[in-house]
Amino acid sequence: LKLAGVPQGIRSPSRPANLAGCGAWASMAPGLEEAAVAWSRSLNLFSGAAAVLGEGAGVLPLILISASIWLAVQFSMVPLLRLVAPSYVQAVERVASEKAKESNRETPEVAVKSAMNDIGVRSCAFIFSTILSYGALVLTLNPPPEFVKDPDFGSTAYATFYCALAAGYFVWDLPITVIFGYGGGFLMHAIGCLSVEVIGLHPFAQDVVTFAHLFELSTPFLNARLLMIASGHTNSVFFKFCEAGFALVFFCVRILYGFAKSFAFARRVVVDLLSGDTQVVARKGAAFVPIAVLAVVLCVALCGLNAFWFSKIIKMATGKKGSKHKKVE
Repeated sequence: LKLAGVPQGIRSPSRPANLAGCGAWASMAPGLEEAAVAWSRSLNLFSGAAAVLGEGAGVLPLILISASIWLAVQFSMVPLLRLVAPSYVQAVERVASEKAKESNRETPEVAVKSAMNDIGVRSCAFIFSTILSYGALVLTLNPPPEFVKDPDFGSTAYATFYCALAAGYFVWDLPITVIFGYGGGFLMHAIGCLSVEVIGLHPFAQDVVTFAHLFELSTPFLNARLLMIASGHTNSVFFKFCEAGFALVFFCVRILYGFAKSFAFARRVVVDLLSGDTQVVARKGAAFVPIAVLAVVLCVALCGLNAFWFSKIIKMATGKKGSKHKKVE
């Protein structure tokens, strides 16, 4: 928290000294009372976030920096593409305008604006999934001794960094999902994934959370495919490769490997909680039991969500009606 320039007092919400100081400071300078109130609320927000993160509260600045970076990438991507790939942007605008005229559900101007917003979001998703997949592969292929020795409570700086990076991404993703109307399923996904990252930072089940980052291996194929659909480039060999790669990696990583790893974790935690000598209570205290239960629920729920998405992939592959323009499938 010192890295973010946040006073030490925020670690203890019961200490009002900082808030009182803000008020006294504002009274000395006319017109700054509102700024003092805003700062006071920020202190409360940081206090709450720090309490939720537990031992991982030290990475809160990194989470906020990560969220800010994804927001900056989102808004800078289209202007950047206009400079380096103007033909691609023009193709996206043309396709969006033509579809709007065919459907008569929105004006071409609105359709083009929506398409440009979508390009920014998908570009963030593509970059994020590539970075996170790299980190997950490194940790999976070369498991740190902390995870081997203590899979449920072990933690490493490398894994913590990627959990914080992912937490910041989903802090950005949550409002984006709502604002651009990507649907309830993707809102649940964002909430669930953010909760998983926070639990991993606590730290708890950081080994499993890091493994879950492998799920992003299929996402670059998905977003590359959707970016090509947006510009009308759907007849190339690369487009077919992305379609096949997405389905294959999704099935192998999220369904085959993912289900086995996820249910092994869920079983291990449930057995521990039902035992007379539970390590969760011994290591984290009785107050942490609901969080451990939540971790199991989220693990099973995300498996269910992946199964639902895979059913949609099958429908699309077999030619049945399905959406091709959702944020994630």
